Amino acid sequence: MGEYGILMQDEMVRALLRPVGHPLRKRVTRRTSDQWAKRKVGDLLWVRECFATGGIVCPIGEAVYRATFDPKLAKLIRWKPGIHMPRWASRLTYRIVGLWREPGLSLSRRRPLPEVDDDEARREGVEGRAEYLALWEAINGPVYPEMLWRIELEEVSRG
Repeated sequence: MGEYGILMQDEMVRALLRPVGHPLRKRVTRRTSDQWAKRKVGDLLWVRECFATGGIVCPIGEAVYRATFDPKLAKLIRWKPGIHMPRWASRLTYRIVGLWREPGLSLSRRRPLPEVDDDEARREGVEGRAEYLALWEAINGPVYPEMLWRIELEEVSRG
């Protein structure tokens, strides 16, 4: 079993943090990179997100997170991007319980993601299919891959 960091934007982190039973709680993510071919069911993923340490916002050795920080005060803090987050600062750890490739958007036909309907989009943490596709395009740009990695997650710990 391996342990790997996974980058998440603020919106995705907020969807992960929603309470059990919430219709928009995120438990699935899709990724384009073939690095996922090296991952296996049972591997642990620790979430890398924008964070800050020390200074006036928290004691040394602790972290605060932009996704859940007061938006009015967030502008006053110098945030570090998630790519630079050390393991000790991560507050969320998940186990991969499902991992497979699925079709993305055909570049030649430009058809929508076939396996994302409104219910699936809600399970992924957004209101519906249109919002899911808009978020996907905002994150990944307008060119969709032929194949995606679908990763189903199970919460292991929350710090």
